[in-house]
Amino acid sequence: MYPKYKLHTARPMRLFVTFLGVSRCYIAVSLVVTAAGSGPAAMAESKPHVLFIAVDDLRPDIGCYGHADVQTPNIDRLASDGVVFERAYCQQAVCTFSRFSLMTGRYPGPRFSDFRKKDPAVIARARDGLVSLTEQFQRHGYKTVGIGKLFDKRMTIPTGDVWQTFHAGAGNGFVSASMAERFRAAAEDKSLQKFRPAFERADTPDDTYPDGKKAAIAIAEIESHDAATPLFLGVGFFKPHLPFVAPEKYWALYDGDALPLANRRTPPADCTDLLFCEYKEIDSYAHPDPMTESFERELRHGYLACVSYIDAQIGRVIAALKEKGIYDDTLVVLWGDHGFKLGDFGEWAKHTNLETDVRVPLIFKLPGGAHVGRKTDALAELVDILPTLCEAAGLPIPTSAQGRSLLPVIEDKASTVRAAAFSRYPKPEGQIGYSIRTDRWRYHEVRPKRAGAVTSRELYDLSTDLTEQRNVIDDYPDVADEHADLLAARLRDMRTNARPQ
Repeated sequence: MYPKYKLHTARPMRLFVTFLGVSRCYIAVSLVVTAAGSGPAAMAESKPHVLFIAVDDLRPDIGCYGHADVQTPNIDRLASDGVVFERAYCQQAVCTFSRFSLMTGRYPGPRFSDFRKKDPAVIARARDGLVSLTEQFQRHGYKTVGIGKLFDKRMTIPTGDVWQTFHAGAGNGFVSASMAERFRAAAEDKSLQKFRPAFERADTPDDTYPDGKKAAIAIAEIESHDAATPLFLGVGFFKPHLPFVAPEKYWALYDGDALPLANRRTPPADCTDLLFCEYKEIDSYAHPDPMTESFERELRHGYLACVSYIDAQIGRVIAALKEKGIYDDTLVVLWGDHGFKLGDFGEWAKHTNLETDVRVPLIFKLPGGAHVGRKTDALAELVDILPTLCEAAGLPIPTSAQGRSLLPVIEDKASTVRAAAFSRYPKPEGQIGYSIRTDRWRYHEVRPKRAGAVTSRELYDLSTDLTEQRNVIDDYPDVADEHADLLAARLRDMRTNARPQ
């Protein structure tokens, strides 16, 4: 709980939590709060600040995750001040449902689809009983400020219910007028999407692009905030999502011609037809067909440039915390909403349950310099962020949340809080693909949405390589059956609103 941490400032104690993930988020969940308390005014003096940063499509291919060739000095410094979760996973590898799941602490399911509908009665039924992360903080005396992509705009929920102040941060991000026009035209005529440019490198200041503007807004919010009121500040960066646009100086950090290609550019051996998704994200952008190695390197170059660009914006926000004098007393969490295949298995997209698509970066920093510079192999899910932040800030965990607090792992009091990490993704003809990750294995299963026999099963040994190489289900039938039982138990727990192991 927050009060037990020793903070370094003489003024009333405050805590800042930083959350990383990317994409424009507008949705807010006006849900019923079950927590008790004496009211916002009475609680304000004892509550920490929260900084919540999200980064879209960010893979764990950054310096603090062992990729020294990727230039992320600011994220790496944050990691050295906190705890890095090396095996954290999203619950569905697509922006809309991953973020909604994280922000409500709930596993994706049929109810989530109702939030994409326009019928107020349907929305009201879907909202009944749910408590979002930001609503829980708002109802406990916090000022909630959102910037950029946090929730996703495709979900029909009033923004004002979870953000007292919200800055959308819209824009396609192109400096070139001709490229910007191509994007505008594609928005009006979907048949033109395949002609949209996939990248841009322009010799321009950081704040020319939307993500730089978001950092500037966050800095202004920090500078102007009255520390007497606890603040929940959410900042959602859109890059490194396609299109890969970033200032020239970040492209110049890398030698594009020397960049390696994905270590596996073909599907896993003996995989089933249902492992992948029919939607290929890169097909919404201009690219050679078939893809050439030189174009792949240019795309990978653009992705890395965007990663370093966002790292710099994160550094600016953290610098503002330090200038304000509250960084040392801040709880920070950084996360990505899902992964992204950079030519892995021959694809440029997410939208599967593969390790490459569901594994994400996740970093927590506690206040007062506690538990710094440590990495953990504990399995974690993005639904765990809500209960972790609530517990760390001294707030009750909403009864609607299904995630588990990671605070025992962060404080080094437990090696793990769960036996498996769960993900899912829809498949054709009314089927759902489910997947669980245990210490060594990833097990995939496809079954009908409601009832019926399992359509396909796959098992991958990830003990030596985090990229699925070969479906080994025929070699380890007993292991596959054990994981099938584990998945079945998880699905039962989810249906009964339990907090699964």
